[in-house]
Amino acid sequence: MKKRIVTIMLALSITSLLLSSCNLINKKDDNDQPLKQTSQSQQSSTPQSSSELIDDNWLESIIGDDIPTGAIAVLINNPTEEQLDKLAPAQTVVLSQTDEVVVLIPTEKAKSINISKLKMGEKGLEVGESVIDIEDVHPKNSIILKVNYAEGIPQHRVILEGEDCMVAYDFIYNGKDGTSEYEFILNS
Repeated sequence: MKKRIVTIMLALSITSLLLSSCNLINKKDDNDQPLKQTSQSQQSSTPQSSSELIDDNWLESIIGDDIPTGAIAVLINNPTEEQLDKLAPAQTVVLSQTDEVVVLIPTEKAKSINISKLKMGEKGLEVGESVIDIEDVHPKNSIILKVNYAEGIPQHRVILEGEDCMVAYDFIYNGKDGTSEYEFILNS
């Protein structure tokens, strides 16, 4: 009997998570601004033409690729020592007890960064306690994050706010393609 109840509760939790993820795309925040959730395909997309690129040579020299115009931030997964030396991150934030390191680099489009814990609530996945909140973000002010990409329910969310956008990114493992060397968090 207990196994049946646990199985039903697990199925309901997964269904709730899937439904809440679908609802986040058109969800609005407290200021009635659209909150966009980027998908893994958007995060890793590559630019279509050189006219879509930001003139951000310092970052391009670090990651060795062009940055799409819509990028509000770049994530470097497991950076090399050389990349860390060039970036000179301003701070380290420990989100999980892990050896995995991600560097979050805001572009000139980003104005603020919030990283929060996620939790399962009555209506599905909900934003919990804020871990760090940075206002007045400047390009080149990178942050080292010690975070575990969850294989199931994400544990942390970064919300980047720009002049005309608010974009959410959940740290969740991409089981299909794996973790790429770097990802773009796009405003589109």
